[in-house]
Amino acid sequence: MIMLVKVTNTGAPSALNVESVTMKANGKQSVANAVPLPQEGLTSVDSSGMQFHYARSEVLSLKLSTPIPTGGQASGFLPLFVPGISVADTNFPGSTVEIKLSDVYGGMHTLQMNIEKGNYKILDMKHLQPKTMQQPHQ
Repeated sequence: MIMLVKVTNTGAPSALNVESVTMKANGKQSVANAVPLPQEGLTSVDSSGMQFHYARSEVLSLKLSTPIPTGGQASGFLPLFVPGISVADTNFPGSTVEIKLSDVYGGMHTLQMNIEKGNYKILDMKHLQPKTMQQPHQ
């Protein structure tokens, strides 16, 4: 799965680290595992054949290593493997994602997002492939 996430810093300037991501959907709960991206990024092809490229530089966890100023924002995507939960499961009412972040001062911060259908876009990673392995369209 790929999630687009925006983080706003309301405190002192700080870099952040993603500690954990937990998803609850369709009566299931699972701790997500980060999916490492190759240097060249990943490309997704939708059902119409349109391609979308995800650059490694746009991964949220990499962007958060640079301090965010007070009032500033960082946004990026999180490529995740969530054992036992499918993208279809996230369409059920009450589906949520909880992201725990730590700052350089030792503080913990929690983002909780309602992801049920219509509230949040989550993409299925089964259509993603490293850019160098992508087949040309004919």
